[in-house]
Amino acid sequence: MLEDRDKLTRYEQVKYFIQTKIKNGEYKIGEKIPSLAKLCTNYQTSLITVRRAILELVSEGLLKTVTGKGIFVISSKKRNNDTKQNNLIGLIFTEMYVNTFYMELFHGIEKTLNSFGYKLIVSTTGDNPERECQIILELKEKNVDGIIMTLSTVNRTLSADNILKDLSRENFPIVFIDRKFSGFSIDYVGSNNEEGGYIATRYLLNLGHKRIGFILGVGGNTSQGKYSGYKRALSEFNIPLDPIIIKRSYIELQYAESGYSNTLDILQLANPPTALFVASDLHAMGVYRACYELNIKIPDDLSIVGYDNISYGEYLNPPLTTIHQSKYEMSEIACKLLLDRIRGEKSEPKEIFLDTRLIERASCSKYKKYANVAIL
Repeated sequence: MLEDRDKLTRYEQVKYFIQTKIKNGEYKIGEKIPSLAKLCTNYQTSLITVRRAILELVSEGLLKTVTGKGIFVISSKKRNNDTKQNNLIGLIFTEMYVNTFYMELFHGIEKTLNSFGYKLIVSTTGDNPERECQIILELKEKNVDGIIMTLSTVNRTLSADNILKDLSRENFPIVFIDRKFSGFSIDYVGSNNEEGGYIATRYLLNLGHKRIGFILGVGGNTSQGKYSGYKRALSEFNIPLDPIIIKRSYIELQYAESGYSNTLDILQLANPPTALFVASDLHAMGVYRACYELNIKIPDDLSIVGYDNISYGEYLNPPLTTIHQSKYEMSEIACKLLLDRIRGEKSEPKEIFLDTRLIERASCSKYKKYANVAIL
């Protein structure tokens, strides 16, 4: 028995020890068990590990958490997994209030779920996978019926991935929206970003531009898809990839700041590009500022294509050409996938990629051989 116990993961070991104490009567029914901090000390492990063990024991009917009072033993036997729906859905974004794209997704998700009688608990991770772990555990403690989320893409951790894999094995209803990673058997809905990157770059190539810079996002499947589309279009036009005019967003900067800083670097090269494909419309705002400061005229000196088609891109001067993502449709599909899982659908995980399209405005023009893009 001891040998089998040693094969358990750390949180499973903590769960095993607590469950044993309950069965042996050391933790008696109706009594409070030690605090989370005390349990961390007793078992020499992290808060996330202990909380995860407690959460499972709560879901199995052995423990109960009472806000402001502690954790209490309510039974020594596991209950059946028949759980009551609370009409609560957890929504986890990496960010929201500084990113119009996610705000638009939020409005679509809220409207759709409200129409089915569900309410949202909204949290943001700051693109931190450990914060993502904490939020998932907190939402489970609140007995949400399911979770819609965008994955943190920076510095993924084993514990963050393992929690998601455990949810998948438990058939807990969860849907990834916009961002995903391979290796998870979880429903996903997002845009065909490879096609979007290809459309944007091909559009600039068809205008005669051959030196096209690219400002990527911080990482993940969305950035990689756009980059793959960018490379495919260049390859079709027999234009070699030039890493010096490809920049990745700075993790520590906001979108517009990162677009601004990267554009300053690119435009002050000895041989700058005549066009830029930018990973998001928020990045493009920083591009506009950099061009203004360097006296670079859009689109006469530099053509720009953004991405997302957020609401205020058309009000920039000149209005921004961009790639449209169907944000409301994405929201509706994510909600439908989640509600199907909540109702008990057991089919294989679905991956749905929505089409993108070009929104042509005034930030691009045909290539001019003598455009004034060099900074003297």
